[in-house]
Amino acid sequence: MRSTLFIIGVLALILGSIEYFAGRPDSIVHFQLYFSNASIAPAVPDIYGALGNYAPTFFHALSFSLISISLLAGWFTKEFLCIFWFLLDSLLELGQLIITRSLAYKIIPGSLSESQVINRVIDFFEHGTYDLLDVLSIFLGCLIAYLIGVLISK
Repeated sequence: MRSTLFIIGVLALILGSIEYFAGRPDSIVHFQLYFSNASIAPAVPDIYGALGNYAPTFFHALSFSLISISLLAGWFTKEFLCIFWFLLDSLLELGQLIITRSLAYKIIPGSLSESQVINRVIDFFEHGTYDLLDVLSIFLGCLIAYLIGVLISK
């Protein structure tokens, strides 16, 4: 059961990553720090179409909920883990509405603010766009992860 949930979770993570590599230009791919010129957007059609804006949040919530259930089921309930990921992902989405670079630099100690990784996180908040439909896609991802967990554990 656990290995099945883990595999489904990893596959969901790959499906969500496809949108970043195939559907979005390098300029807005936040993890390009690790993958220089990672986008293949001009060469591949956008497979998610209009849902492409919401696919990453859906698949992130789905995949991390499933992976967490597979690894932590002995310590936490499926409900707790899905609610945890819903709240965390929703807070990240909300952060795109309220966090600015100047606010982040007031919160982050001076030496850390020079880190490339920290600056990528700040970019995520500053250049991201809050969208209530992203929150809905997060909810659906967590709900479906929970249902998959229930079905597979029977």
